[in-house]
Amino acid sequence: MLRIACFIPENSGVGLYRFHQPLKDLEERAIIELRSWGFDGTNKRFDPPTTKELEELASWADIVIFGRQDIPIWKKNIEIVKEIFKKPVLLDIDDNIFSISPYLSASAAYHPNGEPMKIHEEIAKYVDGIIVSTPRLAEIYKKYNKVWVVPNGIKYILDKKPHDGVNIGYLVSASHLENAQIIEAAVIRILMKYSNVKFFYTKAFQGFMDSVPEQIKPQVNYLPFFPLNDYLKYVNNLNLDIGLAPLMDNEFNRCKSNIRVLEYWQNKSAVIASPLDEYTKTITDGFDGYFSRDDEWFEKIENLICNPEIRKYLIKNSQDTIKNYDVSKFADKYLEVLREITHG
Repeated sequence: MLRIACFIPENSGVGLYRFHQPLKDLEERAIIELRSWGFDGTNKRFDPPTTKELEELASWADIVIFGRQDIPIWKKNIEIVKEIFKKPVLLDIDDNIFSISPYLSASAAYHPNGEPMKIHEEIAKYVDGIIVSTPRLAEIYKKYNKVWVVPNGIKYILDKKPHDGVNIGYLVSASHLENAQIIEAAVIRILMKYSNVKFFYTKAFQGFMDSVPEQIKPQVNYLPFFPLNDYLKYVNNLNLDIGLAPLMDNEFNRCKSNIRVLEYWQNKSAVIASPLDEYTKTITDGFDGYFSRDDEWFEKIENLICNPEIRKYLIKNSQDTIKNYDVSKFADKYLEVLREITHG
């Protein structure tokens, strides 16, 4: 049985979907033994592992997997695992850091002459291989190393409770400020026109929905940061009827996975998404979701508010589509990579 050690540098969606769910699935099926440092589903942030923690896991494991962390100590830890403990090291990457949006604070560091960029490229060349979440990321990283695509999957399907009115959700991380701007005006118009509609969003950045008309403020609900341990239950309790997934068309977003769509489907919400890369591979427009160009969001949202039978149709069909994205399916792809590394 393969012994896998992973170092997960953050309590985030990356930690949950790239490491915890697929590797725990393999462990629960008694296919691998798993030990990990970092991710525990809380809101804790992590210092780098201690020398003792690194040595214990590296000496035990057959393969060591690192999440992306572009700092000197992270590079040094990878070197220790490879050079001293002689263990193969894989790097998992979920974002295109070569095209970070100028809307994000990280863009100040990730430029051609920035230290994090240099460290990232050095690590990408040094490890024994790179696992990415999308084919587009694979195209970017294949010049650095051998690359495997292991898409994100989803684990649970949750039931909604009966409720009055229509609940719309926009649940994202802090990297989506530019995308939020695509839908803000349409959402405000919808809330002004339909008093039975409530809007829920994660307050992950400043500026979005901060200055809405007084009359619709009772319909606007922002969600504070909550630990990932409570995430599924928290979102499920919102009883979302419609989930919004806008993406501005740029190279950073073109590398994003379809996890936002899967999360909404997981909670039996009808999805409206931008027609971009992985979303277009996942959604069949008009069958299990809607696509919306930047100027169509009001129209598409209104259509689903006024036609509950269409919402039900999209949701029903999406529950068949989501079966293709069960986490076990992609955990098996992860296993293929692990076996290839150990057996050549």
